[in-house]
Amino acid sequence: MPGWSGLEPFVGSKVPVEELQEKIHLAISRHANTISATGSHELEKQWYRSVEDNLNKLDEFQRCVSRVSSALGRQIQEERDHLRSKIKKDVDEMATSASQRARSVQTQTVPMFASDITTLALIWFEIPSLEKHTSQRLQNVLSDVSARQDGASFLFDLGRHLQEGVAEEGDASDGTMSRPTAARRLVSELKQYFRAVDNLQYNRATQKMQKAPDACVSELRSKSIESDQEMPVDSQDLADGLRTFLAHYGRMYDELKRDELDISKVLAKSRARVSELLQQHSVGWHVDPKVVKQDIPELLAYVFMHYTMTSTNDAYLRLVAGAIAEGKDQDLEAGIRTPHNIQVLAVLRFFGFGDKDAGPMLANQLVQVETGGGKSLILGSAATVFALLGFRVRVVCYSNDLSKRDESEFRQTFTDFGVLQLIKYSRITTYSEDLVATLGDTRSLTRQLLQGDAPVAPAPKHHDLPEVLLFDEVDVFMSPSYLGKTHDLMARWHHKHLQDILRELWARRSEVTSLNDASLLCDDLRSSREYLGLVRSFKDAAYVIDTQVASMCTSLYEYMQKVPPIPYFDDAQQCVGYKVHDAIDCAAVDGYKTAFALLANHNRLTNASQKLDENLAMLVPCGQFSYANINPSYIFGVSGTVAQLDMYQRAEVVRYGILAYTTVPSVFGKSDFRFLEQDDAIKVFAATDYFQAIAVAIKQVILKKRAIIVFFESAPILRNFMASSFGSALPTSPQLLVEDLVHDEKLRRTKKAAVTGQITLATSVFGRGSDFTSYDSRLQENGGFTSCTPLSHARQARSGRVRGGLPGKGKKVPLVSFSMPMT
Repeated sequence: MPGWSGLEPFVGSKVPVEELQEKIHLAISRHANTISATGSHELEKQWYRSVEDNLNKLDEFQRCVSRVSSALGRQIQEERDHLRSKIKKDVDEMATSASQRARSVQTQTVPMFASDITTLALIWFEIPSLEKHTSQRLQNVLSDVSARQDGASFLFDLGRHLQEGVAEEGDASDGTMSRPTAARRLVSELKQYFRAVDNLQYNRATQKMQKAPDACVSELRSKSIESDQEMPVDSQDLADGLRTFLAHYGRMYDELKRDELDISKVLAKSRARVSELLQQHSVGWHVDPKVVKQDIPELLAYVFMHYTMTSTNDAYLRLVAGAIAEGKDQDLEAGIRTPHNIQVLAVLRFFGFGDKDAGPMLANQLVQVETGGGKSLILGSAATVFALLGFRVRVVCYSNDLSKRDESEFRQTFTDFGVLQLIKYSRITTYSEDLVATLGDTRSLTRQLLQGDAPVAPAPKHHDLPEVLLFDEVDVFMSPSYLGKTHDLMARWHHKHLQDILRELWARRSEVTSLNDASLLCDDLRSSREYLGLVRSFKDAAYVIDTQVASMCTSLYEYMQKVPPIPYFDDAQQCVGYKVHDAIDCAAVDGYKTAFALLANHNRLTNASQKLDENLAMLVPCGQFSYANINPSYIFGVSGTVAQLDMYQRAEVVRYGILAYTTVPSVFGKSDFRFLEQDDAIKVFAATDYFQAIAVAIKQVILKKRAIIVFFESAPILRNFMASSFGSALPTSPQLLVEDLVHDEKLRRTKKAAVTGQITLATSVFGRGSDFTSYDSRLQENGGFTSCTPLSHARQARSGRVRGGLPGKGKKVPLVSFSMPMT
């Protein structure tokens, strides 16, 4: 290797450098070839999880070797590419064969076809490095099926077989996905082909619990937020509203079943009705919902009918209509998604139905809806109706990923009804920031002031339309990033001297090991040509320049010492951001850490010069604005945790003018949710045994052929566990679910978590709002999945009693775990 010849003076005989190099090169080549050959063998055996593991080994091997020898790195890459090409060839051959059968005049039997595409699904899910290629080929095959004359019928039968009829093969206790699991997940992933089957599963779970309108209303309760005492409900008013909705929706549903209704007719009817309401009752450009209350059920029926039609394939709807006209299989109708009475009642409560002694305005309202009860559907449909009446609507939740998911689900509805521009989904903090932005360009005014120009304030952006705030989960108002926090506006001031100062600080970063070092470095900079030039040029801003240069020095110390919050470099977004719930927010800034993180990662930037020019600037404070300072016309929301709020949290909700909440029964009927019988859910360990206790808990679960998800308080603690001797000795390789993953990868790992033998190590933010869904019948039979959370340790960490990612010496730490079945 390079430099070995320099060792010759220190050894008794000449070092055979060339011979050693040749042997090492040969050993590396053989090792790469062995990994590739093992992967090829496992591909023939259809051990796809192991194939992916070997691809990853080759990737890592190539990265390590390339640092020493680019030629050897290319050789390993060739082995990896050879294995990848074999997998692609297998996928292409399977897909081509399946497509040919799909286009065949002869009817392909469902079980044979299901077996073909289940194998493709296994490759898709178990070899994520090729998931785009495999997914596209699978979709091509299913598109060929849907193009058949009997495509809708065949896909329905195929979907039902994938859900219930694919046979088990072998043992997948090591976390390898079983064929039935892959088949069921395939139906869930490609809903555009299997909507009717997905609807059938949902309807089976909910429609059998569907009660008469009066019975649904009788179980509804209204309670005071403050005292939890029951409040009067006008049950007759609610029941009348629900019956009116059902009458309008029922008429359209009958037309739908006779193939006499399409989306254009639904939209035309809704537009005509809204136009009438605007002409009769308009206040400016909007309609007061209270004035047209009697018309709300009709508008809501149009929205829900659109939902019914867009959640069911057109070809399938025609198939149902034909079957009903011929008096054939009525079971096909169960594949059409229809709203549940409970979901309709929740929306009607927003519009004042059931309010006793109501005033001239709608009352802010909160509805408690259980998990799986369709909260996103309730908010999406309510948003559409409010927007049709001329309101601007903001739908907020705590997670950016969930906001994107829900907005995507209803984008077609908003577009078709012509209200897309009136509805926006976001985190609640983003909503507050957008409100501040309407006051004017504060940053521009600040820069003008610093540069000695007379600030010219543009007119604030006022909206003529009133605004409705809809929220998903009441604890958005209690979020640590929202309650008591401020939106601190910073203006970036660019100047060549400022860039030079930041670069000089980065070049001398090794000198900063303490805050005192940072202070001394700052004193040194104040005598530099760049600093003195800035002060001379902008005398009125001398104080700001001095305080910000001091802040630069402090930020350098905090960056080098990894003082939280820690900046993350996001390769996908090509930016530096900070952890906000379950995502990396590149708009967030913490002093000058972002600038230093970009300098540290400049070699990973695709356009380094431009990015550095944008970010190497002085951050000038422009003002602080309270996130909680919001004042929409109305606030409505859904939540599953209202009853669990403590007195202080309830007072915070009341502060927003939400005085009451409504409880509605579950769409799944009376809940029989319970933890499995276990007397060891909480165990207490010495702090020094913390990581060992987690590893033991994981091994016990995996030995029982179940799955486990461990929620760590933070990513550093998770990584400390992985770096420990206990983390490296787990029975199978775990997958990590952390905030800095790209969105698609988070979804993939979430869906993979509830598989027999799977170990998932996640940060705590994924403990809520994440859809951990099981398609694995063996997992259910073995007792479901186990969730493990060191809850007390999390509280100690927040209160400052934990140091260095572990509890202090002599501390006791409860490890809380529970097991439960999944659906």
